[in-house]
Amino acid sequence: PIATSGGVTGVSSCNSNLYSVGEDGCLRVSSLPSLSEDSAQSTAQSLRRRNFRISPMPLSAIAVLQSELLAVGGHDNSVALYSTSCGSSLAKGQVHADTVTCLGVSPCSSTLVSGSRDQSVVTWACTPSSLKNELTFDDLQQPITCVAASNSLVLAGASDGQI
Repeated sequence: PIATSGGVTGVSSCNSNLYSVGEDGCLRVSSLPSLSEDSAQSTAQSLRRRNFRISPMPLSAIAVLQSELLAVGGHDNSVALYSTSCGSSLAKGQVHADTVTCLGVSPCSSTLVSGSRDQSVVTWACTPSSLKNELTFDDLQQPITCVAASNSLVLAGASDGQI
């Protein structure tokens, strides 16, 4: 298990890592064990864990764009691209008026979608070093709780059960 001080508010993974964010403003990265490992002891020795203090405010959402490139959202109402290889923020967008509650990424990782307590959904064009607001949908009447993206479709779920 990955210990946190405060609750875990978002998790995601790729083929090699498990990522979590929490109320303490930290991003935690743990390498996943290889399926070819022979014993529990060698697995335990091969696992790496890293912690990054990203924000003084709670973090609430995470999405993996590439194995070392993440999107992170939080109580500062922003979405940030974060590199775990260099341990720093690469780009930041602040369009929402309240906490970013969820993030989703398209299969090709070029489009990121964020949802917020402010009842809006924002699409972002992503590159490894930039984040650009493309569209904002604000016709939902409840806070957004989950989002998903495909190449031509954006889905959002709200706290009242609407999709």
